[in-house]
Amino acid sequence: VWLATAELALFEGDARTARHALAAGFELDSNNADAWFSRGSLETERENIRAARTALEAALKSRPDFPRAQAERGTLETLAGDYEAARRFYEQALSAAPDNYIALTGRGILKLKSGDSRGALDDFLRAGVVEPGFGRAWLYSAAAFYQLGETQRAREALHKAAQLDPRDPLLRQMISASCRATSTPRGMPKGDYCAWAEPVPWEAPRSGSWSAERST
Repeated sequence: VWLATAELALFEGDARTARHALAAGFELDSNNADAWFSRGSLETERENIRAARTALEAALKSRPDFPRAQAERGTLETLAGDYEAARRFYEQALSAAPDNYIALTGRGILKLKSGDSRGALDDFLRAGVVEPGFGRAWLYSAAAFYQLGETQRAREALHKAAQLDPRDPLLRQMISASCRATSTPRGMPKGDYCAWAEPVPWEAPRSGSWSAERST
């Protein structure tokens, strides 16, 4: 029960409830891999690098063949800027679970960073097929389409992401840039989602900005 409570709280963005549920769980089983994974996910979302790394190391120590934890560790190392380590963890996860949409998205982000926009797009589209409700797959697909010069498809992908996860703050930032093209090298076409996107200044993606972390 405590693990289900923690996972639901994580999904809803309720960090306090998740922490309390996990603390209760650790009192019962301090080596529970799923609990350590959930704790690692919680800390990763808050970019608490050290705490997240400790928790995910514990999850993988308890269960070495744990694709979800490997994918989450890849996300963490992407945030930390260690792209080689991130790539290694993503590949480990995909070797064990080729349909792991978090690992697919994370690997796509690394490809996008290295200039392989087409390869990145392939990974993002695969992630969207595996998990149709994952808005970030469409959000990053829009970035890849834009880099490839396919602005109409970028607009369509942004619209899809807005339908799936309208609360995502990174989505709002990208749509704001799309609609206003304030500091981008070239403008993107206006979309019918512009009306609800609050104006926010465009910032070039930082090392942690393209994380595959879930936004809810």
